Amino acid sequence: YHVGFTDDLDATVKSLAGRPIYLTGFSLGGNQVLKYLGELGSRAYSDKGICGAAVMSVPFNLHKANDKLSKGFSRFVYANHFLRTLKQKARKVHWLDPKKFDLHKVLASRTVGDFDEHFIAPVWGFAGKTDYYTRNDARQFLQQIHVPTLVVNARDDPFVEASTLPTQQEVGAAPLHLVFPPLGGHCAF
Repeated sequence: YHVGFTDDLDATVKSLAGRPIYLTGFSLGGNQVLKYLGELGSRAYSDKGICGAAVMSVPFNLHKANDKLSKGFSRFVYANHFLRTLKQKARKVHWLDPKKFDLHKVLASRTVGDFDEHFIAPVWGFAGKTDYYTRNDARQFLQQIHVPTLVVNARDDPFVEASTLPTQQEVGAAPLHLVFPPLGGHCAF
Protein backbone atom coordinates (compact mmCIF):
# COMPACT_ATOMS: atom_id res chain seq x y z
CA TYR A 1 0.00 0.00 0.00
CA HIS A 2 1.78 3.09 -1.33
CA VAL A 3 -0.25 5.21 -3.73
CA GLY A 4 2.75 6.36 -5.71
CA PHE A 5 5.05 3.34 -5.70
CA THR A 6 5.63 2.52 -9.36
CA ASP A 7 8.63 0.16 -9.15
CA ASP A 8 6.47 -2.99 -9.18
CA LEU A 9 4.52 -1.68 -12.15
CA ASP A 10 7.77 -0.92 -13.96
CA ALA A 11 9.07 -4.45 -13.25
CA THR A 12 5.87 -5.92 -14.70
CA VAL A 13 6.13 -3.73 -17.80
CA LYS A 14 9.79 -4.76 -18.26
CA SER A 15 8.79 -8.43 -18.06
CA LEU A 16 6.48 -7.85 -21.04
CA ALA A 17 9.14 -6.21 -23.21
CA GLY A 18 8.62 -6.55 -26.93
CA ARG A 19 4.83 -6.71 -26.71
CA PRO A 20 2.30 -3.90 -26.99
CA ILE A 21 1.21 -2.98 -23.46
CA TYR A 22 -2.00 -1.36 -22.28
CA LEU A 23 -2.21 -0.44 -18.61
CA THR A 24 -5.29 -0.23 -16.44
CA GLY A 25 -5.81 0.81 -12.86
CA PHE A 26 -8.68 1.29 -10.48
CA SER A 27 -8.81 3.72 -7.56
CA LEU A 28 -5.33 3.91 -6.00
CA GLY A 29 -4.06 1.66 -8.81
CA GLY A 30 -5.30 4.29 -11.25
CA ASN A 31 -3.26 6.88 -9.39
CA GLN A 32 -0.19 4.66 -9.78
CA VAL A 33 -0.76 4.13 -13.51
CA LEU A 34 -1.17 7.86 -14.18
CA LYS A 35 1.84 8.77 -12.06
CA TYR A 36 3.94 6.12 -13.82
CA LEU A 37 2.92 7.31 -17.29
CA GLY A 38 3.69 10.91 -16.31
CA GLU A 39 7.08 9.92 -14.91
CA LEU A 40 7.90 8.15 -18.17
CA GLY A 41 6.59 10.90 -20.43
CA SER A 42 7.52 10.22 -24.07
CA ARG A 43 9.53 7.15 -23.02
CA ALA A 44 6.31 5.26 -22.17
CA TYR A 45 5.92 4.16 -25.78
CA SER A 46 9.47 4.45 -27.14
CA ASP A 47 11.24 2.65 -24.27
CA LYS A 48 8.51 0.55 -22.67
CA GLY A 49 6.07 -0.25 -25.48
CA ILE A 50 3.11 1.17 -23.59
CA CYS A 51 0.45 1.98 -26.17
CA GLY A 52 -2.26 3.33 -23.90
CA ALA A 53 -4.09 3.12 -20.61
CA ALA A 54 -7.49 3.24 -18.97
CA VAL A 55 -8.11 4.19 -15.36
CA MET A 56 -11.22 4.46 -13.22
CA SER A 57 -12.20 6.11 -9.94
CA VAL A 58 -8.87 7.83 -9.41
CA PRO A 59 -8.56 10.05 -6.31
CA PHE A 60 -7.11 13.13 -8.03
CA ASN A 61 -6.51 15.04 -4.81
CA LEU A 62 -5.16 12.67 -2.19
CA HIS A 63 -5.58 15.22 0.61
CA LYS A 64 -9.29 15.70 -0.10
CA ALA A 65 -9.85 12.02 -0.83
CA ASN A 66 -8.41 11.20 2.59
CA ASP A 67 -10.73 13.75 4.20
CA LYS A 68 -13.75 12.28 2.42
CA LEU A 69 -12.71 8.73 3.30
CA SER A 70 -12.60 9.71 6.98
CA LYS A 71 -16.25 10.76 7.20
CA GLY A 72 -19.77 9.39 7.00
CA PHE A 73 -20.67 6.71 4.49
CA SER A 74 -17.13 6.27 3.20
CA ARG A 75 -15.70 5.70 6.65
CA PHE A 76 -18.51 3.43 7.82
CA VAL A 77 -18.71 1.25 4.72
CA TYR A 78 -15.11 1.14 3.54
CA ALA A 79 -12.42 2.89 5.55
CA ASN A 80 -12.92 1.09 8.86
CA HIS A 81 -12.55 -2.32 7.19
CA PHE A 82 -9.59 -1.16 5.09
CA LEU A 83 -7.90 0.26 8.18
CA ARG A 84 -8.24 -3.07 10.01
CA THR A 85 -6.52 -4.90 7.14
CA LEU A 86 -3.75 -2.27 7.02
CA LYS A 87 -3.10 -2.63 10.74
CA GLN A 88 -2.80 -6.41 10.36
CA LYS A 89 -0.20 -5.93 7.63
CA ALA A 90 1.65 -3.35 9.74
CA ARG A 91 1.98 -5.90 12.57
CA LYS A 92 3.77 -8.25 10.16
CA VAL A 93 6.09 -5.51 8.92
CA HIS A 94 6.85 -4.46 12.50
CA TRP A 95 7.87 -8.01 13.31
CA LEU A 96 10.42 -7.84 10.48
CA ASP A 97 11.77 -4.37 11.37
CA PRO A 98 10.52 -3.00 14.70
CA LYS A 99 12.59 0.21 14.48
CA LYS A 100 10.91 1.50 11.28
CA PHE A 101 7.78 2.86 12.98
CA ASP A 102 5.87 3.07 16.27
CA LEU A 103 3.46 0.12 16.26
CA HIS A 104 1.42 1.59 19.13
CA LYS A 105 0.68 4.74 17.11
CA VAL A 106 -0.23 2.66 14.05
CA LEU A 107 -2.61 0.46 16.04
CA ALA A 108 -4.17 3.57 17.63
CA SER A 109 -4.87 5.05 14.17
CA ARG A 110 -8.54 5.92 13.83
CA THR A 111 -8.42 6.91 10.14
CA VAL A 112 -6.51 5.90 7.03
CA GLY A 113 -4.83 9.32 7.24
CA ASP A 114 -3.59 8.49 10.74
CA PHE A 115 -2.23 5.21 9.38
CA ASP A 116 -0.49 7.05 6.54
CA GLU A 117 1.06 9.43 9.07
CA HIS A 118 2.30 6.74 11.46
CA PHE A 119 3.13 3.88 9.08
CA ILE A 120 3.44 4.86 5.41
CA ALA A 121 5.37 8.09 6.00
CA PRO A 122 8.10 6.64 8.24
CA VAL A 123 8.42 3.35 6.36
CA TRP A 124 8.79 5.06 2.98
CA GLY A 125 10.79 8.09 4.12
CA PHE A 126 8.19 10.85 3.88
CA ALA A 127 8.09 13.77 6.32
CA GLY A 128 4.45 12.92 7.08
CA LYS A 129 1.17 12.17 5.35
CA THR A 130 1.02 15.65 3.81
CA ASP A 131 4.39 15.10 2.14
CA TYR A 132 3.34 11.59 1.09
CA TYR A 133 0.09 12.79 -0.51
CA THR A 134 1.67 15.81 -2.18
CA ARG A 135 4.54 13.90 -3.79
CA ASN A 136 2.40 10.99 -5.01
CA ASP A 137 -0.74 12.67 -6.30
CA ALA A 138 -1.13 11.72 -9.98
CA ARG A 139 -2.68 15.06 -10.90
CA GLN A 140 0.74 16.75 -11.10
CA PHE A 141 1.86 14.17 -13.70
CA LEU A 142 -1.08 14.41 -16.12
CA GLN A 143 0.44 16.93 -18.55
CA GLN A 144 3.51 14.72 -18.98
CA ILE A 145 1.53 11.71 -20.20
CA HIS A 146 2.24 10.90 -23.87
CA VAL A 147 0.09 7.83 -24.58
CA PRO A 148 -3.69 7.78 -25.12
CA THR A 149 -5.35 7.39 -21.75
CA LEU A 150 -9.01 7.02 -20.86
CA VAL A 151 -9.96 8.43 -17.45
CA VAL A 152 -13.40 7.51 -16.05
CA ASN A 153 -14.60 8.90 -12.72
CA ALA A 154 -18.21 9.13 -11.58
CA ARG A 155 -19.21 12.48 -10.14
CA ASP A 156 -21.07 10.71 -7.30
CA ASP A 157 -18.01 8.72 -6.19
CA PRO A 158 -18.28 8.42 -2.38
CA PHE A 159 -14.47 8.62 -2.01
CA VAL A 160 -13.60 11.34 -4.53
CA GLU A 161 -14.86 14.93 -4.50
CA ALA A 162 -16.27 15.82 -7.92
CA SER A 163 -14.66 19.26 -7.58
CA THR A 164 -11.21 17.61 -7.65
CA LEU A 165 -11.64 16.01 -11.07
CA PRO A 166 -9.22 17.46 -13.62
CA THR A 167 -10.41 19.58 -16.52
CA GLN A 168 -9.26 19.27 -20.13
CA GLN A 169 -7.59 22.66 -19.67
CA GLU A 170 -5.52 21.30 -16.76
CA VAL A 171 -4.53 18.26 -18.81
CA GLY A 172 -3.34 20.47 -21.64
CA ALA A 173 -2.19 18.71 -24.81
CA ALA A 174 -1.75 15.34 -23.10
CA PRO A 175 -3.81 12.65 -24.90
CA LEU A 176 -6.21 12.05 -22.02
CA HIS A 177 -9.89 11.47 -22.66
CA LEU A 178 -11.80 12.52 -19.54
CA VAL A 179 -15.20 10.90 -18.94
CA PHE A 180 -17.05 11.96 -15.79
CA PRO A 181 -20.62 10.62 -15.80
CA PRO A 182 -22.99 11.85 -13.08
CA LEU A 183 -23.55 8.35 -11.64
CA GLY A 184 -21.40 5.29 -11.11
CA GLY A 185 -20.01 5.47 -7.59
CA HIS A 186 -16.52 4.19 -6.85
CA CYS A 187 -15.72 1.49 -9.41
CA ALA A 188 -19.51 1.14 -9.79
CA PHE A 189 -19.95 0.64 -6.02
